Amino acid sequence: METELFFKQVEKNYIKARASFDALNKEDELDGLYRIYHTSFKMYYEIQGAVTGYLNVLFELTGLPAEELEFGSVDEKLQRSKKHHSSLESKIKQLDLDQIFSRTVLDALNLTFEGNNEELWHEHQLKLSSAIYHATNSVSSIMHVAENYIKENRLPGQDGTLEEYEAICEHVMNFPRYRWTDKDELRKRIENCII
Repeated sequence: METELFFKQVEKNYIKARASFDALNKEDELDGLYRIYHTSFKMYYEIQGAVTGYLNVLFELTGLPAEELEFGSVDEKLQRSKKHHSSLESKIKQLDLDQIFSRTVLDALNLTFEGNNEELWHEHQLKLSSAIYHATNSVSSIMHVAENYIKENRLPGQDGTLEEYEAICEHVMNFPRYRWTDKDELRKRIENCII
């Protein structure tokens, strides 16, 4: 996503995205981790649901519609990845997110329970664990950058250095490099961005 467009979207969508971010149920992440140790098939839909929740915050922040998270039966929850993978993949491509981030979350969201196979279970839990780690930390970093911009009118690297959360945001959002560019010029480009 172009840097200027991202910050214009932040101006429009921050309040709604912040409310969604604050409403994320951290218990789903913990329950998913517990399910890994418990070797429960619920690991799939608990962790995939949490990852989708973080992606929804990112979608809302950038002006895209969120994905449906509510499913009734266990069977519907287990089939969620098949139903939503193409839609999530399309939105991630539309945002032109970093390849490592995209592949990590999409690989995990595409997994389905295939019975009690210990080797497969281990491989799947590694992918799911990696995806929730990337989603949690990346979206938290992006929201931190958005908050600094909204509350302090502060751009990443404005003081001449990039904090870790700013660097994560820059990489995941696949911003063209602007760290050493003139911040007044960037601000002007953001203000003049046509949406």
